[in-house]
Amino acid sequence: MDDFGRLYPGEFLRPDESNIDDLVDKIATISQRLKSGAESIGGRRPIDSTMRYPEATAYPALPLRGLTSEQAFTHSLEAFEGAARWHDPMALFNLVPSPWLDTVALSTFTSLHNPNAFFDLTSGKVNLLEKRVSRMLGELAGWPDAVGIATSGGKGTLLYAIKAGLNRLDRGFIRRGIHGAPVVIASQRCHFSLESICNFLGLGTDNCIRLPTDTEDRLDLDALEAELLRCHRQGRQVACVIASGGGTLNLSIDDVGGIRSLLDAYDAPPYLHFDTVISWAWLLFGADPGHYQSTVRAADVLRKIETASAAVRAVRSADSFGADFHKTGLCPAVSSFFVTRTADNLVGTDDVSPLDEHTQWGDARYCDVSIENSRSSHGIVSAYHVLMRLGVHGMQDYLSYLLSVRSVLGELVERHWKHRFEVVNTRTLGFELVIKIHLHGDRHSYAELASAPANVQRDYVARCERFRRFITFDQHPDGRADPFIGYVARYQYGTDSEGLPAFLLYPISAFIDGTAAAEILSRLAGACEQFESAVPDGDCAHDGARLRREPPK
Repeated sequence: MDDFGRLYPGEFLRPDESNIDDLVDKIATISQRLKSGAESIGGRRPIDSTMRYPEATAYPALPLRGLTSEQAFTHSLEAFEGAARWHDPMALFNLVPSPWLDTVALSTFTSLHNPNAFFDLTSGKVNLLEKRVSRMLGELAGWPDAVGIATSGGKGTLLYAIKAGLNRLDRGFIRRGIHGAPVVIASQRCHFSLESICNFLGLGTDNCIRLPTDTEDRLDLDALEAELLRCHRQGRQVACVIASGGGTLNLSIDDVGGIRSLLDAYDAPPYLHFDTVISWAWLLFGADPGHYQSTVRAADVLRKIETASAAVRAVRSADSFGADFHKTGLCPAVSSFFVTRTADNLVGTDDVSPLDEHTQWGDARYCDVSIENSRSSHGIVSAYHVLMRLGVHGMQDYLSYLLSVRSVLGELVERHWKHRFEVVNTRTLGFELVIKIHLHGDRHSYAELASAPANVQRDYVARCERFRRFITFDQHPDGRADPFIGYVARYQYGTDSEGLPAFLLYPISAFIDGTAAAEILSRLAGACEQFESAVPDGDCAHDGARLRREPPK
């Protein structure tokens, strides 16, 4: 009997690993194919934006005989059509970094070894790296006994947090299930996935209580105090309070110390999670302040760093926090960690923490404590490498660079482009830029629009959504050269509960200097001019159906 590898030479790594160059050749082939097919200058790869899923899904048929690698690549590389090119300065759609190339190389070899981080006996020391990352993050938070677990995104970190809160509320929930109607409390600015998580955990979406924010866009402490008292008087248990560590439209960080003071007024304080999936990286500024203080020159950038890092260091008052390395840690998606103060907050079905039993190699099993049994190792290896490769100073330099780019973009708008753009999120501590675009002679400021008559607001909304469709779905010849920007259906800040559309620029490429920053705004202004020529103002009918399917930012 012939072995299967003989039927497909060059498709499997040999036992002696002598043909590793076959893998290198395949990577080179893919790279060349992507280059040759792409007029790939810009924020996205080309795509026929008229594609419809019902028709496109029907083709091709499953082949009876397999294709050659080259033929199959033709089909598989279709996946990258229309994909964002996050390494390009024109890719500004959302907070997705161009990953550090070391992590891409490591991810390739992680795939080659195919470890499942469920069990160390087959995955080598992947779980050791997971424990090291968790320890490093815990030390940044000031938690000497911290433990953590890698998971599949920020939504996973929130799920672990709420489950930890339920376990603290009543250990009997582990065996008997949830009884009563425990609630989760968060501000309106906390992540939109909370209701979905409450659904998955069986709490029900009605038991996710959203509270207003104050004038600083933080959880209103008076509203929280009143809600805690109301729940107490009604006998409703609070499973978890979620504090926001800042979102993608405003890095506004809740007052965790103030929240802790309110919770500690009760005999059994509810579990407090700090949702810092973006802002966890600011903890590194506290590890050696002298470095950034000696390298950052811009006063506004220094102010943002010191204000945000001080707010994030209040994590010491929380019970857990989340970290997305695929947001602010230069890792490929997905690389997230849930970190908690003590192992008691991560327990399995037998009401003990399996992490306490991980003494020697061969002990590390995650079946009872993890929501996944098939656990990807890619995010673990990537996160560990980035922390070791960049260290405290490198991470400080990276964040300082992003904040500096945002500062330059804002200054350019004020200096040269006020007739076309208005910076809306002037009070953010982050590096995102939310702007109003003045189209078809509209010169209202964003604040003026908020109190404008309904017909004026309606026209503005229609104009924004029509421009978004114009610039996003390549409805003009130079579409690929335009910046790939995000759309905010309703931008809100502080006590504003309504909101109007705006546009989002997230400068995340590592290659944005002063010239590139000016080019971003120049190209965006050029797209505005083409839009005004191609689409008369009266044709901007309100039709945002496709846009409304985008998740809120």
